[in-house]
Amino acid sequence: MNEALDHPEWRPTMITKMQPLDQNSTWKLVPLLPGKKTIGCRWVYAIKIGPNGEVVCLNARLVAK
Repeated sequence: MNEALDHPEWRPTMITKMQPLDQNSTWKLVPLLPGKKTIGCRWVYAIKIGPNGEVVCLNARLVAK
């Protein structure tokens, strides 16, 4: 993920995906109950390549582990 954060085009892509999640109150932080484990998440990155070989767009998704 550090490589993606260092790339100038991935960060705006990730922010674009996070904004609707935040605006729709998709989740909220709450204290973890004793004996329970958290569900982790990670970013999945995809690069879409056009027929001539150039990058068409960058896509990022936040998924649960």
